[in-house]
Amino acid sequence: MRHQVGADDASPSLVVGRTADGEVLLRGIESGAVKRIWPFGILSPWVADRGQLIRDVPVLSARST
Repeated sequence: MRHQVGADDASPSLVVGRTADGEVLLRGIESGAVKRIWPFGILSPWVADRGQLIRDVPVLSARST
């Protein structure tokens, strides 16, 4: 996704929330509606989401098993 952001001044950002909600933000970044953000991970409250990739952004889990 870094090549799609297209700005060297994009701030590395950790997206916090459910993966479905994070995907909405990622779509906005890809479309150009959201600028200057480079998501390097999604922090999900659900353990089951851990290890997934949403639009090439890894999903981490805030909880351990």
